[in-house]
Amino acid sequence: MATAVGYLKEIDARRLDPVDRDAIETATAAANDAVTVLRSLAQGATPRVSYATEPVDLNELASRALGMARPRARTKEVELALRESPDDVRVKADPLLLREVITNLINNAIDAAPENGRVVLTTGKRGNGWPYFSVSDNGPGVSDDNRHHLFEPHFTTKETGTGLGLFMSYGIVREHQGDLVYQGSHRGAVFTVVLPPFNG
Repeated sequence: MATAVGYLKEIDARRLDPVDRDAIETATAAANDAVTVLRSLAQGATPRVSYATEPVDLNELASRALGMARPRARTKEVELALRESPDDVRVKADPLLLREVITNLINNAIDAAPENGRVVLTTGKRGNGWPYFSVSDNGPGVSDDNRHHLFEPHFTTKETGTGLGLFMSYGIVREHQGDLVYQGSHRGAVFTVVLPPFNG
């Protein structure tokens, strides 16, 4: 829904005829209402994982998620970059939920990055053969005091945040038998998701 709202905001309603302008305003209002409802429904519950029968390619998922985040990045003139792995980074996953995790981490990184900042999405494979993706930004990072609360429900440092994004993402990754970890410094934040490989 955040992606839909982002694209709707990019449309200049002044250039449309009255009928189309009304349609865009209605769609925007409905999308904002949906976001509000979803936030109220997401009070701590982790969604059920429905694994795809086919392997999910993290390179493909990352590319799609980055494309969906471009409208949000454009508003802050944040540069988005993708470093795809040449290795096989296919995982057993629920592609919809996993894309939600990637999108959430990218959106958080865009919010944290300064104007004209940079967000990099990287895919790869650990030494143990487990695929991963990481999202890094060149923002201020997370203070030592806040690090221990990152994945708690309703914890946020944003003025308009619900504190549920990272909590939900953490739950989704754990349901996939994976791990979501934070690394960072005053030069930025890096969130990494490591997942079991698809083994047929």
